[in-house]
Amino acid sequence: MKEKIALGVHTVIDWECDWDLEILCDLIEFYQINDNEIREIFPIATERELLLTSLALMKLGKGDELIPEYEEDVKTFARRFPYRVTVGGTAGRAAIALSKLGITTLLQMSTCNDTILRLLPAEIRGISAVGKKSEQIYPHVSISYPGNIRIKAAGVDFVTPRENRVLISRDIESLNLPIDPDFAKYVDNDVKAFLLSCFCEILDFEVLKDRVSKSAHMLANLPEQTKVVYEDGGYIYKEYRQYVNDQLKDYVDVVSMNEDELQDYVDTIDVMNPKQVYMAVRQVYEMLGIPTLLVHSSRWAITFGQNAQSYRSTLKSGITMAATRFQYGDYFGDKEFEEVASVKPSKENLEFCKEIEKMSPDLCCEPCKDMSYVKDPTVVGLGDFFAGGLLKDLAKL
Repeated sequence: MKEKIALGVHTVIDWECDWDLEILCDLIEFYQINDNEIREIFPIATERELLLTSLALMKLGKGDELIPEYEEDVKTFARRFPYRVTVGGTAGRAAIALSKLGITTLLQMSTCNDTILRLLPAEIRGISAVGKKSEQIYPHVSISYPGNIRIKAAGVDFVTPRENRVLISRDIESLNLPIDPDFAKYVDNDVKAFLLSCFCEILDFEVLKDRVSKSAHMLANLPEQTKVVYEDGGYIYKEYRQYVNDQLKDYVDVVSMNEDELQDYVDTIDVMNPKQVYMAVRQVYEMLGIPTLLVHSSRWAITFGQNAQSYRSTLKSGITMAATRFQYGDYFGDKEFEEVASVKPSKENLEFCKEIEKMSPDLCCEPCKDMSYVKDPTVVGLGDFFAGGLLKDLAKL
């Protein structure tokens, strides 16, 4: 295959749990949780602490990645809910998003086993960074929760302010994140875009240094015309984010993050306040010292910095891909993608973009689509599918 898009490295097995309020409330009752106990805990040493942290995120309407101390707690918690097995990880799911439109990709995989090989579509050419297949599976559990839902049980009573998802894993392969520094030898000279997913699950700094060094070697050997997008993530050790950025910024064209990750750098902001968002985006851009910063939320997507306006069609493509996932989940193709592309943004989102673009010529903002008509949305993987949409436009496919 002559791929124009390459991705790496994070690929995992996901257990996508169905939302079930009754099961969640039964679990709250079982552990006799009180509202004043609900908080984000690290390290997470028990299932009860995992529940407390998950509830804390739901109470705030936040999404985050949790890494409990014991893998068995991950599986025990997940098995309380109905779930389905899928391929996850930013790189893996972005490649799957592109496969829905018949676009072929080259994917460096941090996980290789019979399950992932069976689930990957034919459009994806997978290269294992771990060598031989493994028999062991370390599931990444995702729980999507709806907005405006009342969670009331035992001593708990609150309403979720918005829909989001909680991600939970204790994945030995992700904690060590194997990387093939010579991956570029598989990359065709026609490759126009490369997505590098984040290192947020690595907790050992010596491991992180080695993997970042290997990634720098890999990026340095990509074809000269390849646009490199680095996807930021929810780092547990926040200082690791700055280290990764400092080491890789000379090889990266765009650093992409969501609204929660933006607010890891700055104080909490109102994402519909143009002045607050502009100040936050500019602050993070100056802090990172990168060519272009991209921030995406459920209401808008922004590029800031060098040639920001040139990414307008890229933002539109990312928004459309994420919105298509939101409406159709995994079950769509060109027809559904084009249908969603024609959906208009809400007036509020459109007005936000008009106002914030007045603040700087170095900022481009595209409004997200008004998807309020969707009754049963898919929330997990929206950022990953957004990344897939970015790559589609960067490669002009």
